[in-house]
Amino acid sequence: MIKSALRAAIAAAITLTPGAVLADDKGKCYGVAKAEHNDCAAKDNSHTCAAQAKKDYDANDWVSMSKTDCEKDPKNKGWEEAKK
Repeated sequence: MIKSALRAAIAAAITLTPGAVLADDKGKCYGVAKAEHNDCAAKDNSHTCAAQAKKDYDANDWVSMSKTDCEKDPKNKGWEEAKK
């Protein structure tokens, strides 16, 4: 009984793994952050940390998201791949 449950769990894990490989890598989506909801430093170095954006949708502030999701947002000002 335990062996069959273990086999089923392993089979389910193997089946789900390829979907994760197909997901977009996250990167920086500029222009979509609301004030005080950015993820890190601004592109123009006007601030150096998260949650310091002064205005909504500033082209220099970014939020981490997939390229696909970034491109769907009409406010986006560009996407940059995360450095690896």
